[in-house]
Amino acid sequence: MHSRTSLFFGVLVVLAVCPPGVHAADLLHDPLNGSTTGNQNGGSFEGGGWKAPTQVWWDLGTYVTEGGFSVEVTDWDPSAGSAQHHFDKQHIINMYEAQNGSPHASDATTPKTGFWNVRTGAGYNDLFKFLSSTAGFDERHETRNSPPAGPINPASTYTIKVEWTAGGDITVWLDSTPLVTHSHGKQFRLRYVFIGTDNAPGGTYGPQHDVVYKNVRVWGSGGPQPDAGTPDSGGGTDAGTPVELSFEPVADTWTDPENPSTTHGSDVDLRVGGNGAGGEGRTIYLRFDVKGVLNVHSAKVFMRAVNAGGGGGIHVVEDNAWSEAALNWNNRPPRDDTVLSSLGMVDIDDMYSWDVTPAIGGDGLYSFAITSTIDDGSWWHSRESSGMHPYLEIKTSGGGGPDGGTTDGGVADPPSIFSVHPEDPRHFAYDKKPFLFAGKSAFTILARSDSEMRVFVDESAAAGFSQFRVWTMWQKATDPADRFYAVPQDIWPFGGTIAVPDFGTLNTALLDKLERLLRMMADKGIVAEVSPFLCAMDYSVGFNDALKSYIDAVAQRLKNHANAYFEVANEYNHGCYMSGGLPEQFIRDAAARFSAAAPDMLVTVSGGGSLSPSFAGEGWMGIINFHLERNATWWLNAWNVFPQNNSWGKPQVNDEPTGSATQAEYDTWYKDYMGGLGRDPNADHFRWAMYIAAVSGGHFTFHYHKGVTAEPGTSPGMEFVGSFRKAFEDNVDYWLIEPDRVLVQNCPGGQCFSAAAGGQRLLYVLDGGGSTVSFDTGGGDRILKWIDPSTGQVAQEWAAAGGVQDLTVPAGQDAFFVSVPKAAPQPDGGTTEDGGQPTEDGGQTTEDGSELTEDGGTDFADASPDRPATGDAGEPTGGDWRPKNGDGATGSADESAGGCGCATFRIQ
Repeated sequence: MHSRTSLFFGVLVVLAVCPPGVHAADLLHDPLNGSTTGNQNGGSFEGGGWKAPTQVWWDLGTYVTEGGFSVEVTDWDPSAGSAQHHFDKQHIINMYEAQNGSPHASDATTPKTGFWNVRTGAGYNDLFKFLSSTAGFDERHETRNSPPAGPINPASTYTIKVEWTAGGDITVWLDSTPLVTHSHGKQFRLRYVFIGTDNAPGGTYGPQHDVVYKNVRVWGSGGPQPDAGTPDSGGGTDAGTPVELSFEPVADTWTDPENPSTTHGSDVDLRVGGNGAGGEGRTIYLRFDVKGVLNVHSAKVFMRAVNAGGGGGIHVVEDNAWSEAALNWNNRPPRDDTVLSSLGMVDIDDMYSWDVTPAIGGDGLYSFAITSTIDDGSWWHSRESSGMHPYLEIKTSGGGGPDGGTTDGGVADPPSIFSVHPEDPRHFAYDKKPFLFAGKSAFTILARSDSEMRVFVDESAAAGFSQFRVWTMWQKATDPADRFYAVPQDIWPFGGTIAVPDFGTLNTALLDKLERLLRMMADKGIVAEVSPFLCAMDYSVGFNDALKSYIDAVAQRLKNHANAYFEVANEYNHGCYMSGGLPEQFIRDAAARFSAAAPDMLVTVSGGGSLSPSFAGEGWMGIINFHLERNATWWLNAWNVFPQNNSWGKPQVNDEPTGSATQAEYDTWYKDYMGGLGRDPNADHFRWAMYIAAVSGGHFTFHYHKGVTAEPGTSPGMEFVGSFRKAFEDNVDYWLIEPDRVLVQNCPGGQCFSAAAGGQRLLYVLDGGGSTVSFDTGGGDRILKWIDPSTGQVAQEWAAAGGVQDLTVPAGQDAFFVSVPKAAPQPDGGTTEDGGQPTEDGGQTTEDGSELTEDGGTDFADASPDRPATGDAGEPTGGDWRPKNGDGATGSADESAGGCGCATFRIQ
C-alpha cells in the first residue's frame, strides 16, 4: 500500500474513544477478496475488491454510537478532469441510522435519521466534502477542505477512515492525514454501511465509477452479525468486559383499584401498594425501548423513592401496546405471575433496583409491572419528575463469534476500581496493583470539545500524569485579562444557565460528557478526582433538593467507572463559597448521600492550610487531601505535615501546593499575585515538592497553569513528572514508605528527607552543595543506588556493607538514594551479584563498587558529571517510564488496545 501523507496539509490528531471498560470490537471486517459477504446491490469483483458501478451495503445488526469505519480504495481519481465524473457529486462511503437514510427531502420519508457520508466531485470544485447529521438534512454539518497539494495517483491504494465519538466528534482521514474534523456535540446511532453510493430511493448522487474497494472494516461497541462479514482472525470479538447501557422509560404510569378509571400518565410520581389490604394494590407500569444490546450480562430497573414503604415485586408484561395517557386500572394489561425480584421496606430519597435479567433478550420493547400487597405503600419518581428518573441499566458485551455465541463462555469479572491498597490503606491501588499518582489540576477540562479533551489527555499521559481533577461546575471568566480563570464556556450541571438557573432539571449532556472524559482517561490509566461544588452558586440554602438530585446524578454516573473518586468540595473553608466557607454539616450531608449512592467509591474533601482536615477521622473520608500553606518554602510543607497524620491510616495528597508559570507569564502577571507565591517559574521547586511528598509517604498534585484552564502545552516542572514516577515505580516499594527523620545526620541546611520502605531505606537531599551526608542504609550487605531526580534513572549502583554510609552529594544538585538488601530481587526480577556489575540502564560502576574521595565519601559528582538528556515530553531518552501492563512488561504509548493500560508497579 502506498502512503501519500506528505502531500497533505497539517495534522490534527483526534482519536476515537473506546466504550467504557472495553476495547473497540470489530463489527464488520470483509476484505472483499472475491467474497459475497453482505447484502449486495450490484457490483462486480475485480482486482481483489469490489468495482463500483453502484453499491454494496451491510446491516451491522446493532446501532453504533462510537467507533470507526475504514476502506482501501484503488483506481480513485476525484479531480475535475477525471472520467469518473459522470455526476457532479460522488459518494465514496456512507453510514446511516436507517436503511434508506438519505437526508434529502425528496429521497426519504420523515422523520430524518442520523447519517454521515464522504463525497468528492466536480460540483465541489475538486474539494473533499464531508456531510453529517444526527437527525436529518436540516441539522447537517459539513466541512470542506482544500484538495491535496499534489495529485491523487489512481494506481496507488489509499485508506479512507472515519472515526467518531459518542459526543459527536468526527474525523475523516486519508491514510494518516485528517481531511475533515468537526463536532456536533450530539450522539449518532449508525447501523447501515454503504460503499460506492448511498441508498437514496431517488438515486440523487452517483458512485465513484471504476473505483475498487477492499478491506472494509467497522469497529465500535457492538458485535459481529452472521451476515456482516467475517470476524477479524476468525476469533470473534472481546466479549469479556461488559458495556453498560442505560435506558429511561418511554412510558410510565400507575393504576389505582380505588379509582379504576383514573389515569396517571402525567404524574410526577409512581405509586405501588398502599390500598390493597391483602390484595393487589396500586401498580406501577414501565416500558423501555432497548437498542444496541447483544449478549446480556445483567439488567436492572432503578428507581428513586419519594417516601418510605413497601417496595414491591416486579413482573413481565407481554403486551407493549398500552398507552401512558390512557392506561387505568380497568384497562391495564395482564402481567406474568412470576416475580423476577422484589424489595422489602424502602427509605425516602434512596435509590433501589429490581433485577430483570431473565426478561431481557436483546433489542426491543419491554414492559414491567411493579405490585405490592403491603398496606404501607411507596411512591417513586417518574420520568416526568424533576428528580432522578427511572432507568433500565443493562450490562452487555460486544457479542460473540459468527454464530452469535460468546467467545469465552461466561460473564467477565466486574470492573476493578480505584481504591486504597489492600496491604496498606495509606496508599492506593488501581486494578489491585500499587498506584502512585502524580496529579494535574485540570479542572476546567469539561469546558472543551471532545477532540480538545482527547488531545489534553494524550499529552498529559505522555508527560507521566496519572490523575486529574475534574470539576462539574465552573463559571466562565468575563474579564478577558483574567488568564488564570480563562474558560471557553460555563460548566453548569443544572438547566438554564448560571445567570438564569433552572434547578428543577439537570444538564444530562454535561454528565454524558463527563463519562466520555472518564473513558478517555481510563484508556490511559489516569484517575479522575471529580469535584461537584464551586463558587458559582449560593449555598446558603443548605443541601437542598436540587443539590441532592445533582449528587445522585453524579453518583450514578461515577460509580461504574473504575478510574474515578469523589471530592465533596475543594477548600471547603474558602470564602468563595459563602462567608466562612461551606458549613461542615453541608459537607457531611453531601458526603453521606454520595457514599450511600456509590458505596464502593473513595470520597474526600479538602480544606485550606496545613492543619489536618477536621473530617479525617470520619468513616466516609477515604483520602486526606491537603492544600498546604503556599509560603516561601512551599515545597517543604508535606514533610512537616504528612508524618504526623500517618496514624489516620489513610492516603495523603499534597494537593495544589502552588502553580507553575513560564518566566514570561510570571513577569507579566503572576509576580504580583499572592506576592509571587501563587505561580512559580522555577522548575526545580516542583521536582523537589514531588520527591518530598513521596518520601513523606504521600502523593502529589501538580498545580499546572495550563492544566488549570485545560490548555495543551507545558509549564515549568512538568518535564519531571514522568521521571519522578519512574524513580519510584522502578526502584521503591512505594506503598511501604514510613517517613523516618533519624536515618540521616550532617544534613546541609536541614534539607534531607529520609524514610524506610520495608527493607529499603530512602534519602532525598536538596541542593547538596558538595556536602557529605551520613545515611543509615540499614543492616546487612546492601546495594546502594543513586537515582538522578531529573531523569528518574539510576546514575550509579554499588555494593556496600550496611550501616551508616557517608555520601557526598554533588554541588548544585539534588540527589535521591535508595538502599536495598543485597539479596533482594531488583525491580526487573533479577538479582545483583555484586556492586561492580553495570546496571540495565547503563549506569556506571567502579572497579570495587565505590569510588572513594579523600574524606571517605562516595563522590557522585565524579561518577556521573552530566545528567542524562530528556526527550521533548520529559521522557528520559535512556529508559521507559511508561505504565506497565499486568505481566510487568512495558506497555505501548497507547495501551487502549490491550493490557491493563493503567499505571502500576510491581510488588516484590
